Amino acid sequence: MTGNDLRELIQSKLLTVCDNVYYFLADEHRLYPHIVFNLSRSMKYDFARDDVTLDVDIFTKDEGDAQDLADAVEKLFNNLNDPQTKLLPTFFVERITNVVDADKSIRHKSVEITVQNYERSTN
Repeated sequence: MTGNDLRELIQSKLLTVCDNVYYFLADEHRLYPHIVFNLSRSMKYDFARDDVTLDVDIFTKDEGDAQDLADAVEKLFNNLNDPQTKLLPTFFVERITNVVDADKSIRHKSVEITVQNYERSTN
């Protein structure tokens, strides 16, 4: 499977709901709000399919903004079948949780999404 294609697709979609999107780690000069996403688990069932866990972490300074972004991410990805040139991913939102941040001024929400990802056959 081509992970770069999946990461690029996810990042392009997240950029429609937030201007500051990072893969794996936010840079040290990050702005608020921002989103950090990670593909944390991959289970390969055969050569054509893998199931991937997409973790989307939302960081803001305002609880209302955090909830609005979590709702936007849920709306964007829940039950989304999004065929691409090389990939055939389907996204399912599993859960949205509040995360207590060490910095009490930060509002942090986590959205867990399962991606059933098929690679398009070139035959």
